Amino acid sequence: MADSAVKRVAILSPGLIGGSIGLGLAARTPGLRLTCWARRAESSAAAVALGAAHQVASTPEQAVQGADAVYVCCPVGAVGDLLDRIAPHVGPECVVLDVAGVKAPVPDWSRRLVQGAFVGSHPMAGSERSGIEFARADLYQGATWVFTPLEGDAPWAVSRAVGLAEALGARPLICTVEEHDRWAAALSHLPHLLAYALAQVAQDRVPSAGAHMAGGSYRDGSRVAASSPAAWTEILMANRREAADACTAASVWLAEAAAALTQGDGAALAALLDAAHTGRLEVGPC
Repeated sequence: MADSAVKRVAILSPGLIGGSIGLGLAARTPGLRLTCWARRAESSAAAVALGAAHQVASTPEQAVQGADAVYVCCPVGAVGDLLDRIAPHVGPECVVLDVAGVKAPVPDWSRRLVQGAFVGSHPMAGSERSGIEFARADLYQGATWVFTPLEGDAPWAVSRAVGLAEALGARPLICTVEEHDRWAAALSHLPHLLAYALAQVAQDRVPSAGAHMAGGSYRDGSRVAASSPAAWTEILMANRREAADACTAASVWLAEAAAALTQGDGAALAALLDAAHTGRLEVGPC
């Protein structure tokens, strides 16, 4: 449950992720005051109109004043600059959280705060669609929310961060920065790369007349290729070593599958598929 000391929350850059945080907190924690700031005035206005915020701040500095928790919901490459702007205005008992898909910069981000506390976080929920108009109050219900606290982080800050996630219906998972980025490369970054690859192969090999053959397997497998290429270029480059390692591992597997097909080796192909099938049942929900 959310910390009873949390009375005011600021959400910076309320798109799909930040907007859903606002909608979820508004629905689940009556009495909480939500302030938002966005670079585009129309995004802030939309957040208020949808109920994801109660009021709009004209600057991020204004938004965080008096806040007990701050969500920095901008792309990974913009987090540092935004932290520099708000750092002098964050109170000593305020926790600041990011929602970026890469956690390697967390130590640097944490050092940028003058006071208060920073806790790295990453909600494992989202959509191929972006923008405040797609925000949902139940986006985090049942989802995993990862936290990457650093050694020496204030226990109250971690507790507050976890409590807010639980208030949104999420399941907290605490791990190290390194563990997060390695796991995210396999569970999130590689699936996006494979989805883009699938979309490209289909475009190259299927004429428009055959596109009607696309069914559930293509739809599900390529869904996240509808995500912003610019956003995913930034995420993947920020975690490029782990993403490249995962990509190489997938390439090795595909090469073995291609060899089995070329050689007509059904037993080798079945072994590959059986092992992957077992892995799917062990790692992910069906």
